[in-house]
Amino acid sequence: MVLVSALAACGPPAGPGQQSLPPTVYGGPITSTIRYENANVVLDVPTTAATGVSWLQAYDNCRTGEAVCDLSRSPTIVLASATTLTSGEAQADGSIRPAVENQLVYVIAWMGVSCPAPAGPARTYDSGQSCQIVNLVDARTGRVLYTFQGPSTMDSSTT
Repeated sequence: MVLVSALAACGPPAGPGQQSLPPTVYGGPITSTIRYENANVVLDVPTTAATGVSWLQAYDNCRTGEAVCDLSRSPTIVLASATTLTSGEAQADGSIRPAVENQLVYVIAWMGVSCPAPAGPARTYDSGQSCQIVNLVDARTGRVLYTFQGPSTMDSSTT
């Protein structure tokens, strides 16, 4: 991912009885398209940076359990316009209406995390290899829209 600038290095403050989140740095809007080929997710340069919630509020989803997070390390957080290409609602004509389509999101990502043991008929991979976790959080509402996790071999490519 391309980080534009470091605006702050902190995590949301923990309330009474809440776990602290690792400090992180907000990288601002992405500056080129990023494709997660195996997850069929495309992140485009956003056309606006006007958000309804702050990146700290989006990151707070890790504290509430709404997002999949690795609390042993700091994530990368950027702003993007996201589209899920093959996940969504099936239409009468057989097409898929994307679950997320050209939506302004905070991308909260961890690279180089431990992979969970694969289960079911999904693709197999070595549970000892490096994985990534990526959450797409609605930049207007702060709601987690989509999360994917898998081997780092599905790393993003930029265009």
